[in-house]
Amino acid sequence: MLCVLPSALAAQTWERLADMPVAVAAPAVSAVGRRAVVTGGVLLGGGASDAVQVLDLDALTWSRPTTLNTARYQHAQVTLADGRVLVVGGLSRQPGHNGVPLAGCELIDLDQAVSEPTGGLPMPMRTPTLHLLGDGAVAAVGNQVVAVFDPRAGTWGVLAALHQPRRGHASVLLEDGTLLVGGGIGRSTFERVDLARGTSILMKARLPGALDDLAMVPLPGGRVWVIGGQGLDGQTTDRTWVLTVGEGSESRLDPGPRLGLGRGGGPRGDPYAGGDCGGGG
Repeated sequence: MLCVLPSALAAQTWERLADMPVAVAAPAVSAVGRRAVVTGGVLLGGGASDAVQVLDLDALTWSRPTTLNTARYQHAQVTLADGRVLVVGGLSRQPGHNGVPLAGCELIDLDQAVSEPTGGLPMPMRTPTLHLLGDGAVAAVGNQVVAVFDPRAGTWGVLAALHQPRRGHASVLLEDGTLLVGGGIGRSTFERVDLARGTSILMKARLPGALDDLAMVPLPGGRVWVIGGQGLDGQTTDRTWVLTVGEGSESRLDPGPRLGLGRGGGPRGDPYAGGDCGGGG
């Protein structure tokens, strides 16, 4: 497939920015206005980091306004409508030990330079995915559930049970407001969560084999681009697929363009983790 970049993009070049104060792998990142907020990650020594590192995208300088209450990695975060950053789940680990899945969550307020614990997940989620919903709530996907966070109350509730436990999965919000969840360690399936009804159905289409650490990108017309990932053997793939979502469980998976390189490497490709980190969730 021939891809032609718009002229505005074709003229762009890469620029080396200042290094982060703390080197980490598997952190979480979100944007607060013109600031990029990087939290946690795996330190070079193998332990989990409690660092909160903020890049000012105008001044191109880093700061460390606060620290996490719980050091963690392979977690997720999202910026709320009020500008606070919600940090969710992940793993906590000391050097030489397997990761412990976390249910704990935190709220970072950059203006006050604080990070405070908030309501915990209904169950630990080691590699959750997060989505900010139209009403300001947050949906978290992981383990065996879709849970929803109410920022005003600071509490979580279970919205829907998943048909299969998920970790190392991907999820996207579709045009119709439903949530598509796909893949994960040992999983080749997709399921579609109706957030209004709190129900989930398995889709008919399936990947050729189990795939984790994949990515999914919503496309127009009820389609989703499924990109890369790694199989049970830990090998990354350069394959992509296009999933067409129909009514109910109806769906079709077609081959997409191949990538230039294999893509994957998250939960079981962490260079500091010594393979799968153990634990559930």
